[in-house]
This record gives sequence, structure tokens and C-alpha cells, in this order.
Amino acid sequence: MKQKVVWITFLSLLLIIGTGLVLAYQIKSKRVAEEKERVAQERELLNQIFFSGADCTAPCWQGLVPGQSGSNEYRILAQKLKEDDVTFRSEDIGDDYTVYSWFDSENEVYFYIYFDVIGQLHTIFFSGLNITNIGSLFTLLGEPDYYASKYIQDIETVITLEFLYVDEGAVVIFKGVRPNQETNDCYLDPSNLSIRQVSLVSSSNPLNMLADSFRKYYSSFDPIQPWAGIEAIRIHGCVPKQ
Repeated sequence: MKQKVVWITFLSLLLIIGTGLVLAYQIKSKRVAEEKERVAQERELLNQIFFSGADCTAPCWQGLVPGQSGSNEYRILAQKLKEDDVTFRSEDIGDDYTVYSWFDSENEVYFYIYFDVIGQLHTIFFSGLNITNIGSLFTLLGEPDYYASKYIQDIETVITLEFLYVDEGAVVIFKGVRPNQETNDCYLDPSNLSIRQVSLVSSSNPLNMLADSFRKYYSSFDPIQPWAGIEAIRIHGCVPKQ
């Protein structure tokens, strides 16, 4: 009788352990599937920004080209966007610019189309992005030509980091990124990278590209560095741990 009880207990434990392993495998499989889906969605969003047509790649977007397109091309695009249920938000007219604001509810992305005083397209600016897989960016555009950074010590420690792709007229902006506090230097921890904004501009000069991207913390004192690999990014203004 005692032996029978031992066997029943043993089999019950095996059943519990087996059930736990199956559940753990199912949870892990679900997380892996969700991560793959998230990465696929992020890559598709970047693809829509940088490759919006067979004959329209960055800095061209949906037929608009910074430095070339005017109001006629914009009116054609605006009609198409409305037909695609993209929401028009506002028109802001200043002394030397006009900005049209839109919201893409499918991707939950805001974008702004800037025209200068003579009615020429100046910049296309996308915000509200939260793309955490930097490999998707490198897969589509390769590694950037330059980068720039700004360290800001405020209520919390954050940085603004920009990757500059000269031929594509693209400034890819990362915000809210923390330097790696586990080291005695101020090199970036790549695992913390998150794309927040993208600007498409007409400038070919890297310094002008930053200015034209409407960079919030733009300063001529921020150095623009030639790209030497992601592991070589150093945060300008960050004070190493003593």
C-alpha cells in the first residue's frame, strides 16, 4: 500500500512538472511570436517611410521630394491621404513657413510637411515612432554616414542621438536613451536605442541636415562624428563616472 502511495505521488509530481514545462514552453513561444510580429511591423513602418514607391525612395516620400516639390504635388498627395483615411489635423502658416500636420491612425504616427516662404517643400518630419529594433534600420538603409549626440542632465538623464544618412537625406532621431551607467565611460548601450523621429531633408551637408531636421536640441557646438560602428558611439557632454 505504501509503495502504491509513493508511486501515485511520484506520478502526480511528474504530471505537475510536465504541465509546468508545457505552459512555460507555450508562454515562451507566444513571446517569441509576439516579438517577431513587432519587429516585422517596425520594419514595415520604416519601409513605408524610406521606400514609399518603386520610383520614390528617401528623401522622396509619397511623390514629394524635399527641395523640389511644391504645393501642386502636395495637393495631389493630400487628396490621396484623405482617400486612405489618414487624418488631416491642422495647417499652420507662419511668416516664412507653412506646416501641414497629419495623423496615420493605422501606424499611430504623426507626420508634418513643411514648406518654405516660396512654397517649396523643405522637410518631411515623422514623430511618435517607437522602434526598438535597430537592426531593422540597418537592414533597410545600412549603417549611417555620421552621427551626433547631445547629453541632457535634467529631471532625468536623457540624450538626443541622430544618425545621418547623407544620400537618403535622412536624419534618424533617438530620444530618451540613457548612457550605460555600468561602465566608467559614456559609450552608448545599444540595447537602449529607440527610434522616435525621422526627418527627410534636401541638405547634403551634415551640419545643415541637423538644422533642417528641426532638431529640438540643435546646437552648433554638438560635434558631428564620422560613423565608426555602433559600439564606438560616444555621448557628447556625458561625464564619466569617477
